[in-house]
Amino acid sequence: MPAGIYLDEMFGVSAEQHALARAGAAGLAVTRANRVQLAARDPALLAYAEAQDLVLVTRNVQDFLRLNEIWAALRDWGLIPHPHTGILIPLGDVAKRAWIDRVLDLLLHPNCPPLADQLLFWRVASAQWEVDQPYARRRRRPLVL
Repeated sequence: MPAGIYLDEMFGVSAEQHALARAGAAGLAVTRANRVQLAARDPALLAYAEAQDLVLVTRNVQDFLRLNEIWAALRDWGLIPHPHTGILIPLGDVAKRAWIDRVLDLLLHPNCPPLADQLLFWRVASAQWEVDQPYARRRRRPLVL
């Protein structure tokens, strides 16, 4: 299990406090990008999350989908030595607090899979997690807990 979650710049103080109320009791750290990396670009956010053993939590589908693909290619080529610690993104409209609750439900689930080098989508319409596999024939598959 990762040490905690890293909320990107799309999350404010109230979302951070909501996450801390639940994650802190479970021993998970909560860090918000605007506190430690003001105005950092997305690759820097992912690198920081990896260095701190934090799962990156965002709502930015397009940029982090592409960044996960790049990270996977660089890992395959041996240019990045470590896997990232995971990226979690919702697909669909979900309130920030509800999104954080889904993230913590996953991380605290007894069958939570290893998240290293994984990008998982929370499909709001079906209330299910999906694993993204950038170079697989079937790119997305349901996550079974």
